[in-house]
Amino acid sequence: MQRKPVFLSLMIYNLSDTELCSNNKHVTGNMGEEPDVRFRSNSRDCGVDLVNHENGGQKESPTAEIKESNDASSSRGELPYLFERSSGKWWNPHMDSRILENQCSISNLPLIRNIFRHVLMYVCVSCIAWIIYFAVLQQASWLAGAIWGLVLALICVVLLVLTKRNSFYARFSIHTSVFLLLLLAATGLVAGNNLSIIMTPTGSFFIAIQFIFLLHILSPFPFPFMFAAAVVFSIIFEILHHINYPQRGQSPTVPIVSSIFGRVLLHLAIHIVSSHLSFNLQCLRRCIFWKVSQLVQMACEMKSHKEFKSAMIKSLMPPSVANELMQQEGEDTSKDGQPASLFRPFTMERKTDVSILYADIVGFTQMSAGKQASELVGLLNDLFGRFDRLCEVTGCEKISTLGDCYYCVSGCPEKRDDHAICCVEMGLGMVSAIKEFCQENNANVNMRVGIHTGTVLCGIVGTKRFKFDVWSNDVSLANGMEQHGIPGRVHISKETLSFLGDEYEVEESKLESRYKDFFEKTAETYLIVDRKNKSTPKNGNDVQAQNNGQTKVSRNSTNKVSAKVKGEKRFSKASEMKHSAAKPLLKKASTKRQKTNVQPEAAPENKQEEQLMQFIGEHVGPFQAPGPLSRSRDSQDQKLVDEIKDSQLLVDFYRSKSFNIATLWFHDAEKEQKYRGICENNAMEDLPLASAISPRYRLFRDLLTSSVVTLLIFVSSILLLGGTFQVAAWVTTFAVCFVILVTLSILMGVYLFSSTPVTGLFQSIAVTLSTWIGRHTLCGLLSIFPSFIVFSHLGCQTTSIPSCSNYEILFGIAIMHFMTYDQLTSLLRLPISAVVAAIAMAVILSNPCNSALICTNASYELILNLCLLLLFIWMIMRHFEYSYRLEYDSEIDKRNEDMLKTEKRKVNQLIQNFIPSHVYEEMKGQPLYSKTHEKVGVIFATIVNFNELYEESFEGGMEFIRYLSELISDVDDLLNLQEYKDIEKIKTIGTTFMIASGLNPHTDQDQETTGKNYHLCKLMDFCIAMQDAVDNFNKDMLNFQLVLRIGFNHGEVTAGVIGSTKQLYDIWGDTVNIASRMDSTGVQGRVQLSNDSKNALGDHYNFEYIGEKLVKGKGKMQTYLLVRDDEGSRVIVPNPTDNYNPF
Repeated sequence: MQRKPVFLSLMIYNLSDTELCSNNKHVTGNMGEEPDVRFRSNSRDCGVDLVNHENGGQKESPTAEIKESNDASSSRGELPYLFERSSGKWWNPHMDSRILENQCSISNLPLIRNIFRHVLMYVCVSCIAWIIYFAVLQQASWLAGAIWGLVLALICVVLLVLTKRNSFYARFSIHTSVFLLLLLAATGLVAGNNLSIIMTPTGSFFIAIQFIFLLHILSPFPFPFMFAAAVVFSIIFEILHHINYPQRGQSPTVPIVSSIFGRVLLHLAIHIVSSHLSFNLQCLRRCIFWKVSQLVQMACEMKSHKEFKSAMIKSLMPPSVANELMQQEGEDTSKDGQPASLFRPFTMERKTDVSILYADIVGFTQMSAGKQASELVGLLNDLFGRFDRLCEVTGCEKISTLGDCYYCVSGCPEKRDDHAICCVEMGLGMVSAIKEFCQENNANVNMRVGIHTGTVLCGIVGTKRFKFDVWSNDVSLANGMEQHGIPGRVHISKETLSFLGDEYEVEESKLESRYKDFFEKTAETYLIVDRKNKSTPKNGNDVQAQNNGQTKVSRNSTNKVSAKVKGEKRFSKASEMKHSAAKPLLKKASTKRQKTNVQPEAAPENKQEEQLMQFIGEHVGPFQAPGPLSRSRDSQDQKLVDEIKDSQLLVDFYRSKSFNIATLWFHDAEKEQKYRGICENNAMEDLPLASAISPRYRLFRDLLTSSVVTLLIFVSSILLLGGTFQVAAWVTTFAVCFVILVTLSILMGVYLFSSTPVTGLFQSIAVTLSTWIGRHTLCGLLSIFPSFIVFSHLGCQTTSIPSCSNYEILFGIAIMHFMTYDQLTSLLRLPISAVVAAIAMAVILSNPCNSALICTNASYELILNLCLLLLFIWMIMRHFEYSYRLEYDSEIDKRNEDMLKTEKRKVNQLIQNFIPSHVYEEMKGQPLYSKTHEKVGVIFATIVNFNELYEESFEGGMEFIRYLSELISDVDDLLNLQEYKDIEKIKTIGTTFMIASGLNPHTDQDQETTGKNYHLCKLMDFCIAMQDAVDNFNKDMLNFQLVLRIGFNHGEVTAGVIGSTKQLYDIWGDTVNIASRMDSTGVQGRVQLSNDSKNALGDHYNFEYIGEKLVKGKGKMQTYLLVRDDEGSRVIVPNPTDNYNPF
């Protein structure tokens, strides 16, 4: 039967996607209409308690994946939010956090600076144009106007030069904006009165209304202040205007009261349009900031995940092995999609001249007796933390810990010539470190160290809880060197001695007299006495310095580390440990290391450790911390600001090169097409409104604003034009236009705010008008309605002469009305408004009624006024269009979403590979994790005859390890089954599995409904499944008859995560020791268990009593064997050991 290949990579787990609470993360949708996850200002604080019930109820990573969702949008029939994190105050749009609002102002400075500089350019052009006009006509007092224009132009040029530097504008943005606005206000007020002898009321009025618009756009103050300032300006301007009423060009037939009220209505129309645009702009800028901050944060989060993944991989395995492992992803299928290999991908290398060190804590069992879980884990973490730092400075590669046993290698996977000296220095440092440990903790333990040098196979086996490991006969021999060593001494083989040169004093270990059987395998062995040159200690690095430039490792290194760890505060008391657990241990250790200047070459490693533990022990990301919303939000907002404020991506975004500088179209044709289809897609899907800048909601407000402005223009024209006019044409035109606007406004309101979706013809019309062409056609026609009304008044049957300037003012307001529809592209708005302006000039200046309307004296000024007005409209609306496109460009690209999802999933997989998810959740905020579990099932399962089969004469034993990896992966696959969700693989030790159940806190909750021994039954079922997996493996692999032996026990255990590098989740206690003894004293092919476990499972399984067995540390114990239902049909045939050659 062909074996199914499985990717052996960091993508091996099938983790469920996570959803984020509404106030945790936000990624807006297109133009604010299709958000994925939204943060609402009034949402509750849901913290990070995200639980995946499909995965055993375990909590998932709080950094949620981005997924499409409309849940965060406003419901149908409701008003949308102004923007993300808005305060909800429509009269003063700002963010609900002062921290975010301040950063929004800072981040948007490039955008504000652009429009500010464009305004300066416009003012310069206007001043130059007026100077030329004054100089050509040379009317009375023209010189004063020219000088004022020249001064104003020079000031603008100076400001242009100064604001070219971002730093200057960032520092003085408020000052420069206020200064310019004050100058323009003074110009408008002076033009409204004193300069009227050289400038008609039309010119001064156009200057005034442009200032009102600029006040709303440039003012750095809140909207209410801007509006109040604009109203005050209008009042002062009209007072100055009417002081000497009537002025030149003003019709005497218009009473002053009509003039005042008529112009007040026009001012009101301008205030409404400018406020409408200001509201849009304020919301738009904050939307841009929020989306850009999410983009930047995504980039930062992506970088953080990649860096963390790199640090974690380095913590699990050497970088070279990790890179090879990642490269295997996606390479194990052939071109036709069929499996390219019989086996799973296999990462393994053969290395020669590698020194292997095993070290065991002698007396640890007695020391740990009676200690609480937190104290025991604290002691182990203290001691193994010292060893980890010794590994760093001696050039060794930590492999793993086995209970109280520690082993490492040197010369693997990266080759180095001083491997033996590195291990000896490591061993001497460990002996010294444990002496200091005993003094500080009043303990009585010792270190037994064994070192052997030879050949190893190094790499990865299995798919769950995998780690970098080594295998070979020489590895087993090194283990034996430790077991047959002497406490407090470094025991080395003659192979290791041959690589030490003449650096150390040694003595014979007299192994033959102590362990004759082991002596036959190793011959003579030796004990390190001391370094020969004590004053100038040397090591392999020093000896080989002439051959390579490797980092030096010396006795000073180990002594410095010993001195440093000696000075650190230890966890000798439970209360001290609880206090210390509040901060990441490694961060504290790293700080001390910096203060003592110990081994600066290890700094990059330390930085990665700090980053790793910070990720595990502290919340990252903007909205993950649980707690009261009022307190956590400020801190999370500050984290967000700290992440983005110095980001180069934030700066680059506002310098976006995605647009054509002339048309503002996206360079990417596909993106341009999507941008144009936003409103149509939203209408087709009938999505609820998400924000105040949603295209459909903006169109609704445009219609309302246009209706009011049209009405104001009509009433104002009655007051300002006076006389008798053609009532039928004028009133009919107004009535038709106004009815159309009001009707469309009502229908649009019904469409948007109906509690039930619209269907049929209504829906079809809405979709049609939501298309790019439909919207531009509709808005283009509606924008010229006020111009139609003014044109319709120009009849030739007048009995009096209307004011020429009033006609010009009304046409100016009608043209300014084009700014109401900010969805119109500049390429359409400018031609339409230019045509209207040209027709207005032609009609006014052509005297169509036989000089009934005399404006020829101000013809050049009218042309100048309208041209500058068109330029002003184009400048302002181009800024709006640029901002809207920038807002769309800030949408998170789907590919970036997928990349972030992948990175997050890889990180989650890595975390779960060496720390169970429920442990990871509890470690947040206190990375020193320890916990006592009262009723945990533990099994040790050993492939008993693999070592007998293992032979290095064929490809150095590589193929044997490949088959071992396949079998381990088969067992790992069982753990992915839902029925075994409460079972945790702790580790693989050579050919032995260590597996437990009952460690997940959700198991206790399940026991209330499934029974208190339910997880023990599942663990026994898993034992049977393991036996079946081995039997199936033997059937699939010819010439292999592997035998599995299992030991089962249950009881109280201590679980914890210890060490500073290659941290792995582990469990300790008598329960674990007895389970190990149940395995080592068990029967091949069977499951042996203790009497207590037999009693717990007796109602569910059949057992047979096999007598009492002597268990180390416990004396004689009654033991039982599981009797399977098919026990009689199972045949266990171990491999022959004589002349056996499976290949």
